[in-house]
Amino acid sequence: MENKIEIGGACHPLIFNMRAIESVMSELNMSDFAELGDSLNSQNIAKSLAFARCCAYYGIKSGYRKSGEKFPFVDIDDFADAIDSFADVEPAIVAFTKAIEDFFKPKKGTEDLSGK
Repeated sequence: MENKIEIGGACHPLIFNMRAIESVMSELNMSDFAELGDSLNSQNIAKSLAFARCCAYYGIKSGYRKSGEKFPFVDIDDFADAIDSFADVEPAIVAFTKAIEDFFKPKKGTEDLSGK
């Protein structure tokens, strides 16, 4: 899935491929998608902020890698400094969630491969 996102007054490519999904999960030490719900829980602001930052960072990093352009941030802390509000990174959360749904959805014609 490819989108664009504006961070720090600049438009950046946003792609959630297998590597970006894996990087977000790894960065946050999530072993399964059940833990993803905890990160999206408004009762745990720190987890939500970390999740949003990681989603945007790794989605943008994958977007730049795919485009062949130079990634403009030194590291995730440098990236976080460019974020003005949570609203800046919300599109990355939506794109990440959609990418997971799309990535793990069975391909057409393969829904019933269980041998039943």
